[in-house]
Amino acid sequence: MKRLLLLVSLVAFVSNLSAQSTPSYRFRKPILETGIWKFKSVISGVDAHVTITGSKNASLDRIDDSTAFAYAWQPNVRFTNRTTNVNDTSYLEFTIRFINRSTLLPMTQSKVAATIVDCDGPGNSSTYREFIRASMPGTVNAIQSSTIAIANDTRWMYFKSGTTQFSNIDTINTGAMAQINYTNVNTIVMRVGVLGRVNASDVRQFSFYFKSFGQTLTPLPVQLNAFDVVKLEPNALVKWSTSSEEHIKQFEITRSMDGVNFQTVGIVPAVGFSDQVIDYEFVDATLQNLSAGTYFYQLKIVESSQKTYLSSVVSVKHAPLSAQQLFSVYPNPAIDKMQLDLNEALDQVIIITIMDANGKLVKNMIDPSMNGRSIEIDIQDLKSGLYFIDVTDINGVSATQKFFKR
Repeated sequence: MKRLLLLVSLVAFVSNLSAQSTPSYRFRKPILETGIWKFKSVISGVDAHVTITGSKNASLDRIDDSTAFAYAWQPNVRFTNRTTNVNDTSYLEFTIRFINRSTLLPMTQSKVAATIVDCDGPGNSSTYREFIRASMPGTVNAIQSSTIAIANDTRWMYFKSGTTQFSNIDTINTGAMAQINYTNVNTIVMRVGVLGRVNASDVRQFSFYFKSFGQTLTPLPVQLNAFDVVKLEPNALVKWSTSSEEHIKQFEITRSMDGVNFQTVGIVPAVGFSDQVIDYEFVDATLQNLSAGTYFYQLKIVESSQKTYLSSVVSVKHAPLSAQQLFSVYPNPAIDKMQLDLNEALDQVIIITIMDANGKLVKNMIDPSMNGRSIEIDIQDLKSGLYFIDVTDINGVSATQKFFKR
């Protein structure tokens, strides 16, 4: 497996930038002073100061100033502990500030194009995915043939690789690229790391390479503002919104038990063309049939041309309702009649069965006529003893309780 390498390129840091020309920046020979990596004269009159402002399961191993990637800032990140969960994140957070060399004050840059290069996977689905979070506000341009999943919220733009591993660490592999665009900023915050399983003491190289790749850009057809899932007993409610859409056909809602292998559980048609905020939602009514655990959701955004984009991954904890929560029977013990009341979690009941203590079927009601969400069941023909009553609704949700006949 090739070593994990996320090559991130920050390009076009300049106060007065023409639309036709994007200068390259030279991040060479940094000087470490009181916790600040200082890059002198990245362009005329501008220094870049980089500090570590956050971490999770990671530390800085060293800064690689080799000539392998000329003018690239290349921190080598050591992961401090082994992670075993596919939803674990391990990262270093860097804050990049642009400083006026003369005044030593922050210097606003009119345009910043931060291009992610070689954000890829390990070649399998069982370990990690590379990711980057970049601070808002900003906008995103897709790269031709990119396989990176893109999403954002009010704080971050989020980029997550697919599982494909690319062999070249350069701009030949546009499938592992994406570009972030900023205007009028002097500070950018970025988190770089991996999502999923990583070994303790692994050292991965991350590179920020400063040059323009504008020739590879294509407009991103959808701007995803928010994406979340919440429990809506006994189901899950998946919610998302877009602020712009162009040639979008539909959203496929996918679900996973491990955060890696996803299956489609529903499809919601897209508006298609819009420059307004559009809210969407989908109720996953099949979750109630699954065992307890954490379940992961991801959107597959499908264009009219069938090209797809993936969102970030969200999760929800699920604990199936007990039989007592789904329906109740009383009195218990009963003599000749018994009342069955349904919880709201159950839909239209289609089968009610009663079995004796040996599992023998003694009563079967198909499509019973119910008074609202209740039904009276005649049990006077049953012998005294222990019985089990099973209720199955129209969605296949089934629950069993025991009762006694006097």
